[in-house]
Amino acid sequence: MKKLLILAVIALLALSIVPVALAGNGPGGGGGTGPGTGTCPTGTCPTGTCPTGTCPGPQAGGAQYSVNGTVTAVDSSSLSVVVKSGKSAGKAVVLNVTATTLLYKRNADGTLVTVTLAAFVASDRVTSVGTVDLTVPANPVFTAYRVTLLPPAGTCPGCPN
Repeated sequence: MKKLLILAVIALLALSIVPVALAGNGPGGGGGTGPGTGTCPTGTCPTGTCPTGTCPGPQAGGAQYSVNGTVTAVDSSSLSVVVKSGKSAGKAVVLNVTATTLLYKRNADGTLVTVTLAAFVASDRVTSVGTVDLTVPANPVFTAYRVTLLPPAGTCPGCPN
């Protein structure tokens, strides 16, 4: 009985590590795990500053990802990004963009402005959080909750470089 319990704990730990390994930058990173579960940092809520406990975030129930990297291609519904750091550094991922994906540009002063997918081009630096479907582990499907276009490296204090 004790051995089964230990094996169950190890299996649960292994399952929780898989999304982190694929994402390369740790779990989550958004304002919460679902509507009403977290607080929004100032400037990250689509309606302004969200009251505590009302920040929208990636939908609950799915594995989450958080990446930063460089855009290699953009089409009408996705961004191809080469991951910059973490265990997935150097790997290319496709971030699917939906009608509900929040798209932002971070200015050099740190403020965020809403943009469209047309604002993103190859060689842009971006960060993104969202969910990853691991139904087929060899082909994870990344769906972006938020994608932020970053200013040039070294021009924004506090931005990932």
